[in-house]
Amino acid sequence: MKTVLPWIVGLCTVGLVAGAAWVGVTYLPPPVPAAQRAGVPDPFAPPDRAPLKPDHDYVVLIRAIEVAPKGPGDKTWERGFDDGPDLAYDLSWRGNVIFSSDVKEDTLIGRWEAVNVDVWDSVQNGGNVDLGQALNNGAVVRTPALPEEGGGLKDISDGMLTVRVWDSDLFDNDEAGEVTLLMSDLTEGDSELRFSVDQAGAIRRISVRVTDREVPVRNLIEMLRAP
Repeated sequence: MKTVLPWIVGLCTVGLVAGAAWVGVTYLPPPVPAAQRAGVPDPFAPPDRAPLKPDHDYVVLIRAIEVAPKGPGDKTWERGFDDGPDLAYDLSWRGNVIFSSDVKEDTLIGRWEAVNVDVWDSVQNGGNVDLGQALNNGAVVRTPALPEEGGGLKDISDGMLTVRVWDSDLFDNDEAGEVTLLMSDLTEGDSELRFSVDQAGAIRRISVRVTDREVPVRNLIEMLRAP
């Protein structure tokens, strides 16, 4: 009897532990992460993006445009040559072209700097700079005001930007594609917009930077010039 009793107690203990574990797995709710229990934001969560304010001025900068290896209709960019396209673009708002870029030669990815080098040197040396003279790329636009209750935008083009891209040739430019960007889809900071063949011709990607125009000019230039 003295020998059997410890075995019985041991078996009962194992049974109780196993039963408690089964109940915990079956009926208890899953554990809450420590970050949520403490009310601390998850450090691995993507950062919040600030939406654009209504009826507010912003600088819109097209930082880069990537096109497909061949133009619309599967045509080579430079007929008879292996050179890449000479990319250029313009930006339109309210039916008017408000910026036209210079040409980036022989490339499938055109990149445009925001600020002239001379202007940046002046800013670093404490000089006064006018934004219109500083911008080497991009333009100032204004977001639409909030619609009145029960109504929509007075003019839908107020909230639309059009980017037209082409391969600049000596005699005749070849259109690469055109896309319409809705201001409601943009946020402050950088956005990478990707497109398929049926959306934008040969355009595959556009990198856009949007910056608040109301910040001091020096700070604005630093933000536009950031990598």
